[in-house]
Amino acid sequence: MAEIIAAIERVLSGGSSFPSLVTTEAGERYVLKLAGAGPGKRSLATEFVALKLARHIGLQVPDAHVLELPQDLPWQT
Repeated sequence: MAEIIAAIERVLSGGSSFPSLVTTEAGERYVLKLAGAGPGKRSLATEFVALKLARHIGLQVPDAHVLELPQDLPWQT
């Protein structure tokens, strides 16, 4: 189940997927990468699977989560 983003704290510099520091409704903080930017959905799906596999074999990598970005969420705070 996707966690719902409650706030976008800031857009991080660099990166073609416009990585942004976000907070979910549960209060968790993540780096969000946008599927419609940069290399696209296929690249993000590949990164998601690679992170899950790396974690499964015991490598210390960030955990990947699916996040939901509400359409009415304001980008400016």
